[in-house]
Amino acid sequence: MSIDGVKQGTRRPDFRNYELQFGANPWDDYRALMQDGGVAYAAEHNGFWAVLSYEAVREAAADPGRFTTTGGASIPRTTDPEYPAIPLELDPPDNREYRRLLQDGLRPAQVAAFEPMLRARVTACIDAFCERGEADLRAELGKPIPILTLADLLGLPEDDAKEFQGWVDAFVSAASSDNSQAMQEAVGKILGYIHQKVAEATEQPVPGLLSDLVNSEIAGERLNPGKAAGMAFLLIAAGAETTINGISSAMYTIGSRPELRDRLAADPSLIPAAIEEVLRTDSPVHYMGRTAVSTFEFRGRTMEAGERVALMWGAANHDATKFPDPDKFDVDRDARGHLAFGHGVHRCVGEHLARLEMKVCIEEVLRRLPDFRTLDPLEISRDSFSSRGPRTVRVAFTPAPRSGN
Repeated sequence: MSIDGVKQGTRRPDFRNYELQFGANPWDDYRALMQDGGVAYAAEHNGFWAVLSYEAVREAAADPGRFTTTGGASIPRTTDPEYPAIPLELDPPDNREYRRLLQDGLRPAQVAAFEPMLRARVTACIDAFCERGEADLRAELGKPIPILTLADLLGLPEDDAKEFQGWVDAFVSAASSDNSQAMQEAVGKILGYIHQKVAEATEQPVPGLLSDLVNSEIAGERLNPGKAAGMAFLLIAAGAETTINGISSAMYTIGSRPELRDRLAADPSLIPAAIEEVLRTDSPVHYMGRTAVSTFEFRGRTMEAGERVALMWGAANHDATKFPDPDKFDVDRDARGHLAFGHGVHRCVGEHLARLEMKVCIEEVLRRLPDFRTLDPLEISRDSFSSRGPRTVRVAFTPAPRSGN
């Protein structure tokens, strides 16, 4: 039996990744696994190589000639090989022009234009619970904001956002449980919706990135509607869950550290540094998949052609050789160089938008609910296969008036 080209039972696993990934503090165990060249072999999904140390992850991420995404950028693979996630599952030079189409709409200057609308949406979310004196900031803030922002970005109706949030939830949950039938059903619903919107945008363009994609050109030819739909699907499926986790981790981190909370409230200029440290200490994307192109030696291990490889961003960001005292949250640390958004040719194109969403959420919560505090110990959600974030962020605070009061 084989899955994604990896023969079952050909390797003796060094560890079970799921036992670490969903723990509150897996970092000592990951560092122990780094000692043998920064690479270990994990048991899940028919086995895969886990690249763990900071330098090893950077090396692999920068080398698509050996570590390709064309065999799937997730473990297990969540896309049909005939319909890859573009540009993520294309390697250079094929991915460059497609990636440029997304980057053009997600550069800092373009993203900044979304801030007034984003702040209004965050304000509306906080208005819904601020008078209660308690809330779940994952469910009531972290979850709605990314999907509404993606709808704004793509030019999709706000009324549709809740519906495709449910489809995204079903997709992520099915992928995490290896339920291929449920995953295909969820993907089918998302793609069916997007194909409908692509057809509408072809006939009548509307403001937004989806219409821009539909009416763009690659090598002098209009972009294929199927590829435009695939690119939109990637933004929704990847951008929603990861940013939910980023916002939720930020809320939990700040709400569980009163000194940090009070310092950020007193000096909001520290918020960008706090965001980078949140991204480093609890990277929303825990790992991403690659496939060994050929048989080769890497960091003392022989990887065979077709074997799956996970680039463990979360573990690498806790490598003590790069970040001294790596498990300590330190807002004064220079966290630049963290790998939360990846590295190399497939670095996340939506990183500027994700940072803006986290920034506005933090600013508005601190401004309106300055004494908010977490109520529960950290519990990591198990509703994803490669992401990491708190299952809930239950907080209490002094009740505050709605923004219009």
